[in-house]
Amino acid sequence: MEKLIYLIGIIDPIIKIMGFFAFMFVGFSVISIISMTIDHIFGNVFDDIKHKRRLKKVLFVFLLPFSIILSSIALFTPNSKTIACMYVIPRIVERKNLQDVPDKMINLLNQKLDEWSKAEGK
Repeated sequence: MEKLIYLIGIIDPIIKIMGFFAFMFVGFSVISIISMTIDHIFGNVFDDIKHKRRLKKVLFVFLLPFSIILSSIALFTPNSKTIACMYVIPRIVERKNLQDVPDKMINLLNQKLDEWSKAEGK
């Protein structure tokens, strides 16, 4: 359970880092595609044929697939609050000794959940 709580705590920075790198790789891919298009239309931007082949290989073998994978992971990975709602709250509800929780505690939990949902909406 401690490892799950730790993973829930660090998932948000990991998603941000993956999103940043995905953004950078998409940017590099777009710049590469634009430069190859300009070279194709106007010619003489890349005089060296070997350089053209290397750029195409890097673009289509590494940059585009890696940026698609990172973007997909960053997009579809839930944030820490969603993971907590999916895994921690059902385990708390299942425990029999927590079934007799006072009403004040339930109201406090409901208020915190409302605050979290409002913070997510911003």
